[in-house]
This record gives sequence, structure tokens and C-alpha cells, in this order.
Amino acid sequence: MKYLRFYTYSLFNGLQLDRWLWVLYLSHRGFTLAEIGIAKVVFEATVLITEIPSGYLADRFGKRPFLIAGGLAAAASALALRNGITLSVVLLAMVLRALAYTLPSGSDAAYLNDAVVSANEEHQLGKILGHFGTTRSFGQFIGGIAGGGLAELSWSGLYAVDFALALGRVAAAVSLPSSVSRRHGSVASVPSNRPAWGHRMMALGGVILLIGLASTYWSVSTVKFLFAQPLLGTRGIGPGVIAMALSCTDLLSMAGSYLGGHLPPGFRRMNHMTWIAACDALVTTLLISPIVHINLLALGASQILIGVSSVVITREILERSPEDLQATFLSGLGTFSSLLSAGGFVLIGTLNSMLGNTPAVLALVSCLAILATIASAIPRKKVIHESLT
Repeated sequence: MKYLRFYTYSLFNGLQLDRWLWVLYLSHRGFTLAEIGIAKVVFEATVLITEIPSGYLADRFGKRPFLIAGGLAAAASALALRNGITLSVVLLAMVLRALAYTLPSGSDAAYLNDAVVSANEEHQLGKILGHFGTTRSFGQFIGGIAGGGLAELSWSGLYAVDFALALGRVAAAVSLPSSVSRRHGSVASVPSNRPAWGHRMMALGGVILLIGLASTYWSVSTVKFLFAQPLLGTRGIGPGVIAMALSCTDLLSMAGSYLGGHLPPGFRRMNHMTWIAACDALVTTLLISPIVHINLLALGASQILIGVSSVVITREILERSPEDLQATFLSGLGTFSSLLSAGGFVLIGTLNSMLGNTPAVLALVSCLAILATIASAIPRKKVIHESLT
């Protein structure tokens, strides 16, 4: 397979063993919830500070070094967490953990896009991005399952294996082509009756609008899955089973990524943010049910929609962005999603504490319904499509 090295990197990038367990691990090491909360704040602050600058620098100086650096940061974070016995070491691990996320964020998909354009296979971009997302979701699934098993045996062993997997991620990044020669002109093909600068400004505005819609959707989805952990706990499920169940939903995210990469062109040209948010609003209402299996069905359906949206939105941003700002825009999407999700989780958590689970779920549903309504009101063909082509 021509893009096997990219898929291998994506697989290793998804192999994070403590994805659903790091809070439990820190509790096991004796840290209080307040201290763990500080660690989470440090992580989010680092993401907000470094996400967009790392994407911009990757656009300017090359994307592959940032993928390698992200793997090294993941390895250093695993070592720090394995040996960390003080809060300062844990906070350092959180900074490294954030860098492991932000350094390759956006740059990996933009680099893959460079390779696709270089091979004159733009018509296959959606399918290739779908495979790229599917392998990462598979890695997340395997990592979640393996992490749960290792945690039962030894927390120290879990982070030792996590360190080894991070080095595998570094090796996979090193194996990627050192540079990709792109064909220029795909984004600069400006209609003769429109100034180049005017077309670029309209393109930037259209992509920023898309990023605003997408980041709002992904932030609501993030808050929903964070909220799902204590929600499932109130249904009488233990932490190990919750981690196992949420890891299994990653398999459905794989299905969504595959579906997103194989949507027919006519369906893909629809206002996808409208129907994705509307469908997610409907399935999220199932979280009100006291029946665990219905809750898991809702979360699984949401994962499918998230998988579809990640491929479709990433493809559109790559296709519509100026060539020299692709990683920057994708990093911006991650930044705004993190910012909105941090504030959203506080609001949903407060609402849940004051009024209970049902009002919190209805608030999530309302956010998705409002997003779908706003997206449907935007003249997509004129504002997003025509201005960016």
C-alpha cells in the first residue's frame, strides 16, 4: 500500500494505554482530585498555548520533525508518569503529554495531504483520510483494552509499555518521507475576474466559518464523553467496565471514519454539519434512559458520527485552505475545540450537580440542535463552496 507508512504512524499515534485510566492511576499514587484537577488545567493550558503555533511552524519548516517530536514528548511523558511521585513531576508530565498531542495535531493530516497531492490522487483524499482515521481509532481501541489489562497487573508495567509504544511512534514518524514535493497551484487557481488577494481573504473567511462550526460540534462531543463516565457510574458500572465499554466505542469510530471516507460525492456536498449535529442530537437523548445498554448504544452511535465528521471536515479544510496554512488551520480547529470543551464541561458538570443527569443531557441535546439550526441557515454553496473553489 502506497500510504502504509502513514497508516502505521496513525496506528501508533492512537496507542495510548492510559487514555481512560490516567485519573485512576494518579488517584492510586495518592494524588487528590484537586491536584488531578490542577494537572488537567496545566494540560489544557499547554494545548491552548502550543496548538496553533506548532501548526504554523510545521507549515513553515516541515511537518515530519513535529511528528517525531510529538512521539518523543509522549515517551518522556510516560517515563515521568511512571516515576512521578511529586506533583511537580506530574505537572511536567502533563505538559509533555499536551505537546505529544499538539506537535503532530493537524500536521499529520496536512502531511498526508501533501503526499496525496504529490501523487496526483486528490480524488482519493477522502478515502485515504478515512483509512488514516480508521487505523488511529483501531489503535485507540487496542490501547484502551490493553491498558485495562495491564493496569490490573501493574501500573508501572503499563507505563513501561506505553514508553515502548511511544518509541514505536517515533520510529514510524522517522520512516515517513523526509520531504514531499507538492504540485503548486491547486489553491492558487484564482478566477481571472477576481483579485488573488480577494480570493484568499474569502477563502480564509470560509475556512474559519467551517472551523467554528466543527469546533463547536467536537467540543460538545468531548464534553458528552467526559460526562458519560460519571453518568455510567450512576448506573452501577465500575471503572474497569466503563473503560472497557468506552474503548469498545472506538470500534464504531473506526466504522464512522471508513464511512466518511467512502461517502458518495453528492452526499458529501450536502450541508454535512447540519445532518451530523441533528442526528447526534437525536441519539444523545438516549442518555436520559436509565438502561445502560441504551446509554452505550447512544455513545456508540455518537462515535460513528464523530468518525464521519472527522474525515469529512478534515478533508474540506485541507481542500479549501491555502496550501501554506493547512496545518495551522487544522491546529486551530483543535485549539478552539479544547477551549470550548473545557468551559462546556464546567457548565455541564455544574448543571448536573445542581439539577441531575437529565437536565445536563438535555443541555447537550440543545447545544447540538442549536448548532444544526445555525449550520442549516448558512448558504453553504455561496459562502463555503463557491468562495473557496
